[in-house]
Amino acid sequence: MSSASPTRPSSIEDRLQAIEDRLEIYNLLASHPPMVDSLSLDLMPAMFTPDGVQERANGSMAVHNRDSTREAAMQSVMNEAAKMGLAHLSTIPYVKLGKNTAVAFSYVAVTVRDPTAEAITVPAHGTGTGHRLFLIAANRWDLARTEGSWKIRRRKLVMCDGSEAPRKVARDVLDAVPVD
Repeated sequence: MSSASPTRPSSIEDRLQAIEDRLEIYNLLASHPPMVDSLSLDLMPAMFTPDGVQERANGSMAVHNRDSTREAAMQSVMNEAAKMGLAHLSTIPYVKLGKNTAVAFSYVAVTVRDPTAEAITVPAHGTGTGHRLFLIAANRWDLARTEGSWKIRRRKLVMCDGSEAPRKVARDVLDAVPVD
């Protein structure tokens, strides 16, 4: 397994570029939950390269090649989920940075309002039934520097279900060596 701390760039310019790249990648990946939770699904394709893919257990989907029927169905499904109090919570990604490519690992948790729970009162926050954790998933993000910005080339999402799969996703990122 490779070192958890990547090699530090030598010149001040290279160090500054690495900091700027890392911050841009953090912001790009952090934008995904609010896009989904605000039902701004039309913004998502701009996060990806033209050949960008989201890979899930139920199959891969090219981000830019979605048809209007599928888009409408996805919007309808997400509207229903939003009515349940859907919220995505993500961790800060671990990023391995190359010159023009990067790979990152993060977790995402999905919560929903729990109307069956007993109401509790939290000082300065009110009374409510709260949320329940619905799922946790591991993400591998493959990124590419494009003309002027970083974009996602591939997102692989694997459920944390007790199987080896999410641990393998994490190890693959820890072992990755971005080659440019």
